[in-house]
Amino acid sequence: MRTLLLTLILSILCSISLSAQSDDEVSAQDYERIIKNTFEVEFRELAVEVLGLDEQTIEEFTPIYLDYMEEKAEIMKERTALIKEHKDEMSEDQSAANVDDETADFVENYMEIDIDEMQLEKNYYDKFEDIMTYKQAMRFFELEEGFRSRIARAQLVEYVPVMVELEPVFVAYELEKKDFNNWKDINIDGRVGLDHNFTHDGLTKLLDYAAAMVEGEGIYVKNFDQRRKKVMKKADQMRKNWKADDHAAMARETFVMTANLLRDIHNNSGLEIPENLSIELLEEAKQINPNILYVKQRDQVYNFFDKAEKVINRLTTQAALNDYDSYEMR
Repeated sequence: MRTLLLTLILSILCSISLSAQSDDEVSAQDYERIIKNTFEVEFRELAVEVLGLDEQTIEEFTPIYLDYMEEKAEIMKERTALIKEHKDEMSEDQSAANVDDETADFVENYMEIDIDEMQLEKNYYDKFEDIMTYKQAMRFFELEEGFRSRIARAQLVEYVPVMVELEPVFVAYELEKKDFNNWKDINIDGRVGLDHNFTHDGLTKLLDYAAAMVEGEGIYVKNFDQRRKKVMKKADQMRKNWKADDHAAMARETFVMTANLLRDIHNNSGLEIPENLSIELLEEAKQINPNILYVKQRDQVYNFFDKAEKVINRLTTQAALNDYDSYEMR
């Protein structure tokens, strides 16, 4: 994956440098060469592997994929030209009012291109869904967006500072990230009841997010899959055996195991976030008292998921920012 990312950043840098070297419009041939050298070959291979496509689906996928990449290249060309034009305008001596007006126009035009891009993706989502599952079709666009956004954003912000607001930090496992964060936002005061669905669902989405991050960032955590399965096995037991009297003890154990997993992700990733976050998460897990009825410890349960959200989101954000720093070439 790192080799692919490096290849991608070189391609994007090439496209940007082409627009900076002269006042000539970047040619479609330049973009075609970049796409063919990178996305049409390496990204296609990655997509086929990650999506788990069989031979028949690959045959149907390839021509649709190539058509999509050709149309996407035209949109990339249009966006790069817009950025270059705005950069040139900003380099001129102008009044503050003119700068504001031109920046407002730039943002509006940039959003128009975003709308065109979303329409293109919708059209090709329909085509991909005809030959694969809807989940595979969604995953394809997540993979593409993850690679493009995480790398290109770092280079584009050098040209236009307002890009920081227009292109937020994005990760290739955005679906899992949003799934957990949305669950957390919706269930901030969720019912910690005897059915234990709240705890089970929270752990499921949190560990899905953690697993996607470990895979996406290439982080080695010893026995990660086995430890994750062990946590979920206990969470399943809590939900199935709802009449048992040891739910608080089981919840405490699953929370401690989960906290230790996130701590090991932190330690093995080399990502620099405050050490106290992982320590505080473990302490929150230990706040569950095995001698008190679990449903009477709602605040402690909420506090654990609050802290877990902070830890894993900080790790994700730092991973994205590290990629920007690593691939930055000045």
